[in-house]
Amino acid sequence: MDIPSIRRANLTLLAQPYASRNAFCEAAQLRPDQLNHLLAGSKNIGNRLATRIENQLNLTSGSLSHPTNAQFGQSLLDNDPRRELLRALSSATLTHEDALALLHIVKIISDSRLT
Repeated sequence: MDIPSIRRANLTLLAQPYASRNAFCEAAQLRPDQLNHLLAGSKNIGNRLATRIENQLNLTSGSLSHPTNAQFGQSLLDNDPRRELLRALSSATLTHEDALALLHIVKIISDSRLT
């Protein structure tokens, strides 16, 4: 599987937990038409866009390009302790800024437990 196909498959997996494509677009900072082109394969996800999506969704650098996630149908968030929070927030009626603030708090708490 080539990198563009892997990224497209992973992007599809990432969008699934969200209540709508618009909710995912807001979280990933993508335009709905842009997401449609990326998912349809009419546009590829380049390195800069992949990095931007990973940063917006608080994913590990390079995770969008990791082949095992796409090949085995595993969610990129399966091993992420923020997974359930992300799912809850995607269906909640919070503003994007409030959702990001909550994710930031959870990250601080998670990081403090590691030290």
